[in-house]
Amino acid sequence: MVEYERRLEGIEDQLKQKSDIIHQNQAEIERTNEVHSLWLKASQETSQQNKIAAYDQILDLRPDDVEALSYKADAVLEIQEPLWAISLCQRALKLAPDNGHAHYQLACAYAEIGRWEDAVTTLQKAIDISEAYRDDASVDLSFEHLREHESFRTLVFTNQDDSTDA
Repeated sequence: MVEYERRLEGIEDQLKQKSDIIHQNQAEIERTNEVHSLWLKASQETSQQNKIAAYDQILDLRPDDVEALSYKADAVLEIQEPLWAISLCQRALKLAPDNGHAHYQLACAYAEIGRWEDAVTTLQKAIDISEAYRDDASVDLSFEHLREHESFRTLVFTNQDDSTDA
């Protein structure tokens, strides 16, 4: 009888562990669905403040969401808050040093506060990750005051000219 009770307790423990895992997975699925819903909401928003609020809700659910940090930085730049954007990008890059979007937004923020060399150096990192950022930078208003700087022109326009001549 004692052996039977021990085996029964073992089975009950296993069932409890599996039940806990199922509950954890269900909670994660609900959190994922909520995050997905918030991303949809943010993508449809026209107000930068509302986008920021949606990104904040995502970050409440997932504090280390690098994409939410870098997209929030983009929205923050739109409301002329480059120092806030720098802080968000630096936080994102601590979590994911190779995130191109965070490097690009950081370069934009540096350009907007007149830190030209930092802007070009950071933009170079973004372009190293994805060439698409070169085209983005060529038309981005954040770099408007940087367009006459030789280092920016060399980085952004020299390679573009080479590719169109070929």
